[in-house]
Amino acid sequence: MNRALKITGIVLLSLFVVLLFFSQTIYSFNTPTVTAALPANGKLDKKETATGLTDWSKARDIYVPQAGVVGAVFVKEGDTVEAGTHIAMMSFDTGTVTDQIAALEVSREKSMLSIETSQASIERLNQQISDLNGDKYTADDVSDYAVLQAQTKITSGQTALDEALSNAEAKQADADAASINLANDAGKKLEDARKQLADAQKQRDDTKALFDVGGVSQQDLETAQKAVDTAQRGVESAQTGVEDAQRSIEDAQRAAVTAQRSVETAQQNLRNYQLDLENQQNLAAKARETNDKNVTDQEKSRRRQIADWQYQVISAQKDIESKQLDIKNTDLQTESLHRQLKEYENAVYIDAPETGALLTLALQPDQTVNKGQTAATMAVGGTYTVTCRISLENNFVAVGDSCKLSNADHEFAAAVSKITLTDTGKEVEIYTDSPDISAGETFDVSFEKESAKSAVLVPNGAVNQDSDGYFVYTIKKRKGMMGDEYYAAKTPVYIGDSDDRNTILTSGMTFFEPIALLSDKPFSEGDTVRVKNEGDFFAS
Repeated sequence: MNRALKITGIVLLSLFVVLLFFSQTIYSFNTPTVTAALPANGKLDKKETATGLTDWSKARDIYVPQAGVVGAVFVKEGDTVEAGTHIAMMSFDTGTVTDQIAALEVSREKSMLSIETSQASIERLNQQISDLNGDKYTADDVSDYAVLQAQTKITSGQTALDEALSNAEAKQADADAASINLANDAGKKLEDARKQLADAQKQRDDTKALFDVGGVSQQDLETAQKAVDTAQRGVESAQTGVEDAQRSIEDAQRAAVTAQRSVETAQQNLRNYQLDLENQQNLAAKARETNDKNVTDQEKSRRRQIADWQYQVISAQKDIESKQLDIKNTDLQTESLHRQLKEYENAVYIDAPETGALLTLALQPDQTVNKGQTAATMAVGGTYTVTCRISLENNFVAVGDSCKLSNADHEFAAAVSKITLTDTGKEVEIYTDSPDISAGETFDVSFEKESAKSAVLVPNGAVNQDSDGYFVYTIKKRKGMMGDEYYAAKTPVYIGDSDDRNTILTSGMTFFEPIALLSDKPFSEGDTVRVKNEGDFFAS
């Protein structure tokens, strides 16, 4: 009996030991194993690397000094030129300017002829006034005066008709010349401008095709688009010129119509004067028969005639003054055209104003250009801008910071000169005058900055977040079924800035509390954990 009891006790004890061993093994297998770390006092070391592209810092436009036609182009885009280098040679259309000068001289001669005609009319009218002032009328003279008055009107009417005809011919000639010269000139300029636009659009499309396959840079594509925009403005300017020419033609045609109406009015006045002469002759015949004319009426008529002639004298004098102003304006235009011819002789070439590289060239042989039009754009100054993009979250790069630029051929430091906020990030510009680099080079741009003050730092992987905010799991010790054990306690914290490794804790814990950094299994607040490196924090 005792023996059986002993055997039973031994079996039960053995079974208890086995169960205890397996329960400890199962417990250890299911418990998460964490690696702990202590908060440290230190500074953040922020870093970011971006890719930058080099371009010229300063550009300068070169303008066409005188309207004309491009005779030859001596350079191409991308060339480096010295100050004074010939970029292109102008082929000035001297024939057109010479024709304009000749037309102005003809106009001046017409104005001089009109002045001479008006001066002759003034002399004639003054003589008629003098003669009429010396006449003494009697009853017998009444009929003769009336006839004389009617004849004088016919003479005046004929003179007015001759002047109107001469003026109408001149205005019609001006209208015809304007229709031919202005329309042809403006039309040719519009046609040339449209051709330039078509060429620029083709060049832009070719550049776009190359850009899509990586054959050219974004700068080349933008340059081609600028050439299209410039050519488009040229078309709009030429179209405005066509509209201005059409308005000038319409004005000249209206002036011709008005002059023709003046001719018709003068013709009608002359017919009326002729009818009046016939009537006065009939009256004179009757007057001679009756010899009963009122001398007082004659005197009134004489005074009215003198007043009318005096008015005509004043009008002729005003016409002379107007024609003199026309001559002065014509002389100014002629002087301007002569000056253009002289300036052309001194400005045959379009030259580079200083040393630099040609970024764009908007000239080609046989191209018609206007004064002030952009001929080329060149990079000057020998300085470069390296442009790159950094993330919107980057808050440590500032203007004036030093950064490192490197590629397979170069490595140097430069300062940040400008930061621009965009929709997709921050655009950083870095100016450099390094003589060894060139436009179009690509660089790796490295930014690095250490925080100014020390703070409590924890590894980024130890910081968690839920609906209540940020927290860390601190490792604490407690009594368990198997003796002392470790568990995870959720500790709320407030965080500050961070870099790619650590985060600043502004409050919530001290340097002496170990925190869970890594774990081989998920766990929650209060869960029991095994600490892989417990000897670093807890005594055995």
